This record gives sequence, C-alpha cells and structure tokens, in this order.
Amino acid sequence: MSDENMNNTGTQGLETERDRQKNEREIQRHRKERRRRIITAIVSVIIAVVLWMYVVNQENPTVDRTFSNIKVEYINEDELTNNDLAIKTADTQYVKVTVTGRRSTLVDLESSDIVATADLSSCVSGENYLDVSIKTPNMVELKKISPAQVKVDIDKIVSSDADINVKFSGSAEDGYQPVATRQAFDTVEMTGARQVLKTVVGINAEIKTSDLSTASKNLTAKLVPVDKDGKKVDNVTLSKSEMSVWAQLYKVKDVKLNTSVTGSLDDGLTLEKFDAPDTIKIAADTAAVDSIDSVSAEPVSLSGISDDTAVTLTIDYPDGTAAAEGYETIEADISVSKMSEKTLTLDTGNITVNNLGSLLDLKFNSPNIKVTLSGPSSALSEISDDDIVMTLDASKLTEGKQTADVAVSFKNSDNSENVTAEPAQTKVTVSVAGSGSAQ
Repeated sequence: MSDENMNNTGTQGLETERDRQKNEREIQRHRKERRRRIITAIVSVIIAVVLWMYVVNQENPTVDRTFSNIKVEYINEDELTNNDLAIKTADTQYVKVTVTGRRSTLVDLESSDIVATADLSSCVSGENYLDVSIKTPNMVELKKISPAQVKVDIDKIVSSDADINVKFSGSAEDGYQPVATRQAFDTVEMTGARQVLKTVVGINAEIKTSDLSTASKNLTAKLVPVDKDGKKVDNVTLSKSEMSVWAQLYKVKDVKLNTSVTGSLDDGLTLEKFDAPDTIKIAADTAAVDSIDSVSAEPVSLSGISDDTAVTLTIDYPDGTAAAEGYETIEADISVSKMSEKTLTLDTGNITVNNLGSLLDLKFNSPNIKVTLSGPSSALSEISDDDIVMTLDASKLTEGKQTADVAVSFKNSDNSENVTAEPAQTKVTVSVAGSGSAQ
C-alpha cells in the first residue's frame, strides 16, 4: 500500500472517532435536557398541588351548616293501615340537621335538598320511638341530627261520617256575599285514629270568592277536616278529597221580619215580652231581590216555657234567598213572670153610671169599692188608681137595694198590658126620682 493510501485511511479513522465522540456528547446533552424537563415538570406539579391545596383550604374550606326546620316525612304508612292502625299524634315533626362539606357546595344547599324520614312499618298501638334517617346530596355529609328520634303515638283506626260545610275565602264586593246554592253531597266518610277523629267538628269545602259572579257556577272544592277553631286536622283520610259546589254572589238587602207566637204558657204564668228584630238582612239572587220585602219566621210555641229565655227563630227563606252574613242565627227574647194580684180600694164616686132611666135615682151604699187586678208584678207596680176606669150598666136595675156589676178597664194600655181585672161588685139603691127613698 502506498503512503498516500495509508494517510487517507488514518485520516478517515480519526474523523470517525471524532464523530462518535460528538454523538456521544450530543446524547449526553439530550439526556440531561430530558432529566431537567422531567424535574421541572415534577416540581411544577408539586407546586400546583400545593397551591391547589392552599386555595381549597383557604378559599373553599370544609365548613358546617345547620338547617333548623327539616320536616320529618313518615314512610310506609300503608303498613299501619293494613294493621288497622293510624297516627294519633307525632310530637316532633321537625328536626335540626347539621351537614358538612365544601363552602361552595353548602352555599347553594337548600333545606328542601335534605330529606328526613321515619319508618312506620314496625309501629304498634301506643307510643313508638322512631329513628330519623337523613338523606343528603352528593359531596355533603351528615354531621349531626337533633333529635335523632321522634315519638309517634299510634291508635286503632276508626271511620265515621262528618258533615260538609262550604267555606268561602276572600271578600266580595260591598253589598254582595257568596252563597252555595247546591253541593254534590252533605257528608263524607273520614278514617283515622280514634282520638284524632274526636277532634274533627266538620269538613270544610273551600271555595275562593274571587272565582264567583252573580251567575251560578259549578266549582270544585277541596275538602279539609277541621277542629273547633277551624284549623286543619292532620292524619285524617277522607273517602273523597273534593266535591262539586254550585255557588254565586247574592245581593244583600234589609227586609221586614214577621214573627208570631202560638200556644200558651202554663197556668200561673204570663207573657211579659216577646222581643224579636223588626228587620234583618238577607242575601238574594239578583233576579229576585227586588221582589222580596219581607220574610217570616215560623210561629214560636210558648208551650213548656217557664222562665225567661232566648229562642232561635226558624226563617222561611224564599227560593233564591239565604241568610246574610252575620244573620245566620236570629233570636227572640221571651220574658215570662208569675201572675200576681193587686187590690185597689177606689172611690165609688168615680164610677160612671150608664143607661139609668130618667125617672130613677141611683145611690152607692158604700163610698168605696175594691178592684182586684191580676198580672205580672212588674206591670201591676206601674198601675195606679188614676189608671182605672169603672162603669156601671144600670139598664137592668130595678127599684130597691141590690148588687150591681162594675166593669173595670184601663186608661193606658201600655201600663196594663197582660193585666186583667176581676169583676167588681158594689151595693146600690135605686129609687124613683124625687121620692126620697134613695136617701
């Protein structure tokens, strides 16, 4: 091999070695760069996690929130019904619930998002203490509940019928009032615990006055069991939950009230006063109201009445007419008293003699005459001598001494109402005028 070829071969080997070393250095540089990038990424992730944890704990920490009025819902009530049982009372129907979670989650949480339930399936007659279960949304945990149990009193289930009363809510225009002219049925069956049903005084059929006009409408009324204060009674099941009611607005009007009495009081009693309203308000259909000027009450029987009393009048309302609000009950006051007697000694000179013949003279044999009155003591106390009018009819008298009847009446009828006078008699002498026999 020539020297030139040998030199070329050596030069090529040297260049190859330099390239290898260069490549090795490049590989090492890339490896260092990749390690640097990995370390930088890991550090960045660590910093990001630290920052996230800081933000979460400082800006959106875990907090507690309490809801005070979470209503307890009773489930599996049908199990009670299957065992002829029903809820009598539930002492605590609301619980206080404390939950925990991130602030951002709890800010938007509503009380309606929390469900509290108590299971009735294992209840027996009497007092039962039930655990309250709480269900919360995701990301929210229950921390505390108070009370953790609720007491439920269970009683035997019973059924009975109750009367339905139509009730209107809201007011009508002045001079008008809502009236139910017809309803689909008058009673409804209610079912519930025995002691609960005892508190129900009736069933209200609720109608809004704003839905009415002067023309009759057929409306659907919700049926609600109520107590003596008009408050809804819970835990009562009705055989029907609603009812059809025909109702409209009636016009209110003042009319005359006609009243009367019938029968008689027991012996020894007298009627002093029968006091009833002269007028009342009625409500009438607008088409009929102008033709109605009076209504009548059924006659009140005095039989069996022995003391002062108030009686409820039964009003005969014409078709298309009803009692106005506040006039549903109309009463009359009856005052009675025991009969008393009062005797007056009067001057016979005050007796007016009628029908005495022109040829006769009449002389009273006594200057006085006794008159006996009967009636209520209050009326008798108002009567004086001056209230008495006495007359003698002499048309049947004959000459000589005899007994004459004297009629007694009263000047003032107001004072003498319910007072009677027993027949009075006096001795008289009748003679021929101028004969001197009457002396």
